[in-house]
Amino acid sequence: MVLCSCIPWTLKKQREQVKDSEEKDGDEANWQPLSDYLSASEMQILGQLASRVRVMLDPSMPATLHGTSRVQKGVPLAIVNPNAPDKRYVILHELMHHQLDELGCPSLCCTLQGREPPADSWLRRTQFQIFVRGLLVQLWELIQHSRFNSMIDRVFRCGPQSARDGEYRGYINRNLLPTYGMCRSDGHVSIKKVAVAAHVATVFLECSQEMRKEFLEYVKYKYLDWEEIIELGKHICSCIHPCDVEFLKLSSKELNTIMYSMLDDLKLVLESLDLRMNVEPCRFDMVL
Repeated sequence: MVLCSCIPWTLKKQREQVKDSEEKDGDEANWQPLSDYLSASEMQILGQLASRVRVMLDPSMPATLHGTSRVQKGVPLAIVNPNAPDKRYVILHELMHHQLDELGCPSLCCTLQGREPPADSWLRRTQFQIFVRGLLVQLWELIQHSRFNSMIDRVFRCGPQSARDGEYRGYINRNLLPTYGMCRSDGHVSIKKVAVAAHVATVFLECSQEMRKEFLEYVKYKYLDWEEIIELGKHICSCIHPCDVEFLKLSSKELNTIMYSMLDDLKLVLESLDLRMNVEPCRFDMVL
């Protein structure tokens, strides 16, 4: 099993056991088989997991959240906002997260080691735990998405644009970009620069061409240091290497290469934010 340590000076990462969620007891009567949304031939492409996944529509989800994945009572769930613009993509997206997990994708389970970031680091201007839970998770999500979005588009003819375009048009209309909890809207410029650059990378990776153009114009209008922000965002994007593969057709060696390539991407992304960040892969025989 592939594990990794993600060490921006103080951060250590371990592989976390997949556990059944105990936070919610969803109504099993509302679970739907994946075959309600996909054809038999599409189910076959997704393998045995497709017969085990259940879809649950959750109208309590906020408008900004289109879906999530969870394992409950041993059942992998694709939990979907019924108001999502493309429920089919959301379901496939969450299924691919389940597939990655079952194939050994490293998870972000981070603990602090008691050291402070260097005095000249932008991380000194926010709480390190907030960076881990917010921006770092978002960047790792983008890397995971890059390993399956191209396949979903090629095989199932749908993609993240339907969700992402609406998300970022909403930010533009409200004239407010989230900072992943790292600071308030009037927070330090170095924090906002990193947060907005992450949004630029997200838009380049997961939005339509039209939204990319619209969002870049918005950044140029709103931020005095827009050139530096866009350059950093494009650099983050260049550190992530999308691929078009069907995981179930790969050998164990090829899958291992995919997992390690994701860690390589994370290392490049972290180095783009601060050269002293690092990712160190390691291997364990078992998880206790």
